[in-house]
Amino acid sequence: MDLRRPTERKPLTDRERSVLEAVVRTYVETAEPAGSRALTRRYNFGVSPATIRNTMADLEDDGYLTQTAWRAGRRRSRRLLCHRTRLGSAGVLTGRGQ
Repeated sequence: MDLRRPTERKPLTDRERSVLEAVVRTYVETAEPAGSRALTRRYNFGVSPATIRNTMADLEDDGYLTQTAWRAGRRRSRRLLCHRTRLGSAGVLTGRGQ
């Protein structure tokens, strides 16, 4: 259990930001949770689905993603929507990201 306060959250790494953007884009386009294998096939991350899955788990631990069921993909969380202004300015939600 992570007891850090939200203001003490570590900054997102480049990989976390890219995966978060891919999850949001996929969810917006399909209205379905995004799985690591589908993301790896759709976006050329250059890493295995297991690496994407671990990154998604880290994003979930930090409150940016939520998993609807054990074998389901992930979708954006309510906390991500609360941070929309901060992430939008970095291009994650506006399409200006890398």
